[in-house]
Amino acid sequence: MTVLTDDKVAALKALLVSTPPATASKLWALLERMKVQGVQSIPTVELLEAMREAGISSSFATGAGHFRVLSFDRLFFEPFENLFENGPLSKLTPGSLPRKGLGPAWKVISGQLAPDAFGRLEPLGTAASLNGNMSRAREHAREMRAELLAAIGDMPPERLSILGDNAETAHVLGRMPALLAAEKLGRELWHGVQSLRGDLHEQSIIRLGYAVKDAEAESPLVATELLLLTMATLPKPYQAIRVLQRVSRGADDRKLDNTHFSVIGRRVIALLRRESAVIEQASMGAAFEVPKVAAAIDRHNKLVHGMTRDSVLSPNGPWRTELTAICGLVGYRLEIICHTAVKALEQALPMDMVRKKNAGMLAEPRFGAAIDPNKLAIAECHVRFLTATRLLAPLAGFGGFRDNASRAVVAHIDSVCEGLIRVVREGETSPHLRDWIKAAATIIEAVDTPGAAKAFERRINGFLRKAA
Repeated sequence: MTVLTDDKVAALKALLVSTPPATASKLWALLERMKVQGVQSIPTVELLEAMREAGISSSFATGAGHFRVLSFDRLFFEPFENLFENGPLSKLTPGSLPRKGLGPAWKVISGQLAPDAFGRLEPLGTAASLNGNMSRAREHAREMRAELLAAIGDMPPERLSILGDNAETAHVLGRMPALLAAEKLGRELWHGVQSLRGDLHEQSIIRLGYAVKDAEAESPLVATELLLLTMATLPKPYQAIRVLQRVSRGADDRKLDNTHFSVIGRRVIALLRRESAVIEQASMGAAFEVPKVAAAIDRHNKLVHGMTRDSVLSPNGPWRTELTAICGLVGYRLEIICHTAVKALEQALPMDMVRKKNAGMLAEPRFGAAIDPNKLAIAECHVRFLTATRLLAPLAGFGGFRDNASRAVVAHIDSVCEGLIRVVREGETSPHLRDWIKAAATIIEAVDTPGAAKAFERRINGFLRKAA
């Protein structure tokens, strides 16, 4: 049996203090049970006391303490989390922070820039977080940000950037003074930037415009970061452009693109490109997630409408030029999806012209051939897209293509259904007839409603029973 020396007990205490809540609940219950059973080989009382001192209460054992625990560094960066992005620095949305650089940047902050504040506040913040007192934990993180700002507020970004081991870390450290100052200003302005979740009304836009203008007089970088933090929190990020109009009266995208505020317009353009990439991927001809693409079109429409509703875009300005190019590309991709919907349905449920006695040439489903499930899935996906974008298409500029494709799809599935009913009534059959009926019902549901699909199945199954 292993003997627990003082060193091992100390190491075990340190491990228990940093244990996640889900694991801590099980350990607490286990230690309590061992204590009742009188186990002598493990110092249960001492370990339970260590957990209590760390702020881990007995509520973990009963499940009442199962809440989200944030580490102190996560709490420190929390006001900026809407700017975090994965990936290399060169591929980030303008104004974003590389998530890859946060960990190394925190090591520099806690070890070199503000070690005393870290040593004093980190244990308090961690204990409060483990105990479920998140408001207190966030208060300690706010104190850490305030002390760091006092320590590095006057340092030039270049001096801080050289402390980073890579480009991502250098970028985070270089922006830290302006970010901290902007967060402090935003907290005074909005009672915390993170609390700003709704739309910006005119009064709020004017208020923010004055704050940005005052901040710009002292530090253009702080003014830009304040606008970026607000922009990243808003559900309608293009509203930040309206703030710029209050800051610089009469300014348009030509003038703004040559200032420190250019990142605001470029960020909106990048968000448009992100939605465009989702639509472009869907136009490749394979199956895709219809709700995801429809949501991307909706966001695209709102961003375009938000940018064009005000006079900030000049006729041939840089933002207007990029916006026009993106809209043209998106419209072309959506047109391709509409054409693909018709073609995919014709390939999934092919029709042949056959000669019928006393009826001439009629279109008849190729019901003797097996249904290709992959082709059917692609057809169903594209048909559902046509249905889901009925209200989105006009504003996105493909309303005519969508309407024409919808009519062609409805005409084709009507022909398939009529052909299948005629085949069944004439007594013809094949091993794949049931699959064809099921496939036709699937497309009907995508075009119309589940009730219409069931009505078709009931009708054709009635004819099948009569034929039997």
